[in-house]
Amino acid sequence: MKTLFPFFLILFCSCYGQNTASLTFVNKSQFVVDSIVIFKPDRVAFDKLPIGHEYSKSLDNILINSTREGAFSFTVYAKEKTYTGTWGFHDFGILVSKAEIFYIFDNGINTTEKALGQPKDFTVYFYNASNKSVDSFLNYNNAIKKINELSPRSFEIIYDYAKIEKTKDFSVIISGESKICKIDHDFDNWNSSQAFFHYENDSIKRGSLSWREPLEFIFDLEIKLPYPSDSIRVESNAIIKTYYFKQPNYLQVVFDFQKLKYNPIFKVVALNKEYIIDLSSHDFSNIYLHQKNYYLDDKGIRSLRK
Repeated sequence: MKTLFPFFLILFCSCYGQNTASLTFVNKSQFVVDSIVIFKPDRVAFDKLPIGHEYSKSLDNILINSTREGAFSFTVYAKEKTYTGTWGFHDFGILVSKAEIFYIFDNGINTTEKALGQPKDFTVYFYNASNKSVDSFLNYNNAIKKINELSPRSFEIIYDYAKIEKTKDFSVIISGESKICKIDHDFDNWNSSQAFFHYENDSIKRGSLSWREPLEFIFDLEIKLPYPSDSIRVESNAIIKTYYFKQPNYLQVVFDFQKLKYNPIFKVVALNKEYIIDLSSHDFSNIYLHQKNYYLDDKGIRSLRK
């Protein structure tokens, strides 16, 4: 027991470590900060912060019951505006920094005394949860800079920040029908430059799709051999679309989740060799696990994670 005690002591401290940190907020804006609320994870409220003043507070006995990295949040309320930020980044129960300072400006919060600049881009993440197809995204005022198809259902639309601020419209054509939704975003808050939308029940809704059984299952295959990813063929009746990439050299197969769930075995053909991938052991009931990563080398196809 004497030899095992130090081990258990270290394990206990790493999982339930108590830490101390000092947080300082400096008001460099042109308005009085009404309140600052931090979470550690208990709620702690700061006093009012006048223009040009700073406020520091020491937080003791910060209980971090985690074996993974994470951070806490805080919210600044000022002049009918709300700014959010994070503090207390930690990993395996230990705070990375014991003292942090935040500067409050008219357009947001920074960790240096340099005022924030207006973002160049504004990104809209759009998910199609319907059986209809996305035809295109309407580009008013030439505001769209780039569209990235992340999957057949998921898109990343990158706008010019200044141009989309003027129109504040997100527009998409789905199965020949134009759909428009206002971007309800505070463009004076330069800490935030993204918005989320999803489409279901014949309408565009703000925010991300609520957690439920996914519609897609992603299979990534990294090629560690000297031939291109588009020379690989994956065979299954559950495949929706396959994407091929050169750098890094890999392919991504998007499956229909339900179809793969009921028939979780598919074939990969590479250089006239056939490999059978059997996902029968995968927990399809876990809605957070809908992606698998494999690699192909001279020894065959193997999972990156057992």
